[in-house]
Amino acid sequence: MTRDKISIAPEAGTAIGLQCPRLRRPPLDPSALTATPWDDPHAKARMGDAILSFIARGMPRSGFTKALYRRLSMMFGFIACYNQHGFWGTHFETTDARAAFLEQIV
Repeated sequence: MTRDKISIAPEAGTAIGLQCPRLRRPPLDPSALTATPWDDPHAKARMGDAILSFIARGMPRSGFTKALYRRLSMMFGFIACYNQHGFWGTHFETTDARAAFLEQIV
């Protein structure tokens, strides 16, 4: 089933997956971002692209890297779960959890 360019389809290892391939391109432009004491614009663009790619691919467990966990656990008002696996279980294990994650970051 497709709704407004968001695909809801079976995904290996879960009952249902959400995918939105259009999020993957174009990549974020570092010149549109501001440096902070923690990250330069290029690092921000790389992480933003990684987050968008993860979402676009349907938030697969294999794509939820340690670096992605570290960044997401400090963004969008998320309180860090005990660890990477706890964050995954809370925010990505089910389609409802994934939809709630998307609602929180928008």
